[in-house]
Amino acid sequence: MQSNNINNNEKITFVNARIYTPNGIVSGMTLENGRVSAITNSNNNSRNSAIEPEEDFFLDDDYSGQDYSRESDKSSEHIIDLKGKTVLPGFSLANADFLNIDPALETNFTDEQIVTLIRNNVAKIPSKGITELWLDLDGENFSRLSEILFDEACDSIPFRLRVNFRFSTLASLEKFLATGLRTGDGRGFSRVGAVSVGNRISPNDKRIIIETAHMAGMQVILEYNKPLLKSLNWVARKYRKNNPRHLILNPIENESLFDDMKIFGYGGICAATAQASRTLHASFQNGLAINAAAISENEPEFFRSPMQTFGPLLYNGLSMSEALSLYTWNAAWNGKVENRRGEISLGNDADLVILERDPFIVHPDEISHIEIHMTICAGSITYKNENNSAKTDAQETSLESESPEQEANSQFEMTPNVLQAEIKKR
Repeated sequence: MQSNNINNNEKITFVNARIYTPNGIVSGMTLENGRVSAITNSNNNSRNSAIEPEEDFFLDDDYSGQDYSRESDKSSEHIIDLKGKTVLPGFSLANADFLNIDPALETNFTDEQIVTLIRNNVAKIPSKGITELWLDLDGENFSRLSEILFDEACDSIPFRLRVNFRFSTLASLEKFLATGLRTGDGRGFSRVGAVSVGNRISPNDKRIIIETAHMAGMQVILEYNKPLLKSLNWVARKYRKNNPRHLILNPIENESLFDDMKIFGYGGICAATAQASRTLHASFQNGLAINAAAISENEPEFFRSPMQTFGPLLYNGLSMSEALSLYTWNAAWNGKVENRRGEISLGNDADLVILERDPFIVHPDEISHIEIHMTICAGSITYKNENNSAKTDAQETSLESESPEQEANSQFEMTPNVLQAEIKKR
């Protein structure tokens, strides 16, 4: 992973920042071994630590993320003065087809060429504040994909990759399941995502694929179709103990889906457009987690930055907290990693975006112009805005230096407690 001279084995301490946590705004925190190891309370300068000072920070045995080094280099600590910049959880973006990779999986390219294609097209993604992408690919070629996307050769991509697979036949799904991989498995920064169903197959074959995937413990992404939804509801009701937290694609097109989504604990995915704002707001009111899908653009930008979507969403009824949650906590919940990502808390993964200005206090027209100062994924700096370095570059100081704490002017819950509390009851 690209690290800009600081990697996740080194300790980073931020001071003089506006860091949005579930408990309010704080001014400082420490990152260690790819996780948030300490948070400084801006009101009383107290320090909450996720680890004891002399204790190594071990990952949970069942954690499916990157296998970070178990020992931090305690002799190397970087203290960075952010000079009032805003720190938010890193953005997660779904269905981001940033590569036209499917044709390359046929016969036109070698494995090495595909790896090169991936590496050549990922550089701009962290510059958008993105720390995780959900990529949809054809599951018919999984045997080859497994050697490419889930191999250490691609561990250098500067964000987390969650690969959803489309299957058009039961045989191809069964071949995939025979590998033993399930949603959440993988190596390095590449993870198995959800199963979706190809379009050019019969309704009965679609139903069989959905039921087989559910019973195997796979998460399913289902584009709304009334008969297929009934089938998914039937299998979810019959095998309730096996709840992979299925996702409905574009549920905003039919709010009557909300009842089924609440009953069965489904999440949702849709494009974060102004036209969807009213129904997205209704989803929050109903305690549903819907995360943002990419809004396509022409090359070479591939898709719109999340920062460009906030203003139109606010003008059409969403709060800034709701708009941000589409790319943070909701995405983490739908990806079944809400206990590790989606908010800045002690022990959570250090996936962060640092902004030059605070989107919560500027005019909605200005949000799309806020520049991203830095993106951090798993404690490694994956992007730094060098254009602003001469003017507002974060200042590194020695360990002996002291930096004054900046008092926060307000308290704000980044993600509505009502939504989280409602979801966590299920």
